[in-house]
Amino acid sequence: MSKNNSVFSKLGNLERIILTVAVLVIAAAIAVLTLKPQQAESAYPGLGGDFTLTGVNGPVSLKDYRDEIVVMMFGFTYCPDVCPTGLANVAAALNYLEDDQLKQVQPMFISVDPERDTPKRLDEYVKYFHPQILGISGEKSAIDQVVSQYGAFYQKVPLPDSELKYSVDHSARVYIINKQGGLANLMYHNSSPNELAEAVKALM
Repeated sequence: MSKNNSVFSKLGNLERIILTVAVLVIAAAIAVLTLKPQQAESAYPGLGGDFTLTGVNGPVSLKDYRDEIVVMMFGFTYCPDVCPTGLANVAAALNYLEDDQLKQVQPMFISVDPERDTPKRLDEYVKYFHPQILGISGEKSAIDQVVSQYGAFYQKVPLPDSELKYSVDHSARVYIINKQGGLANLMYHNSSPNELAEAVKALM
């Protein structure tokens, strides 16, 4: 009898050790999850993410606009059609919003032509469409990183018979980024202002 009691006592101690270890592991996991920064959820896994480029007033990071909805396009100021159409549609969509809604939105235009699009020129260009649009660009390596993150593309096209010397083919998407910094919607430069406005409102 005494021998049996000793065996059960040992089993009890082992179970208590296992239980204690399990509790400690669970507690550690909860602590890690609690302390870990909240990740931005994306409707398009593998696309999106933070970046830092440069505007007329200095560095601009996507993370600066947490709690705001970012409407983003790639392009360049010498673009003959896609960019003016897209920016005009974004501007019209912004005009569909109430004042309190507009305060929750930050439109961005990323130039993929830093050779010609100086911060000053870029700022003047985007402000022609809407005063709230932010024009940003940067070194080619920084632009390439953002382009890659968002699954976009651009390519210089020589124009030997033009004073412009080259043009740039590029993506025509409009990226809608939620308040947590995650890519929420992919639209196009010719999406209607109403469609763009509704996509933005859906994130408010």
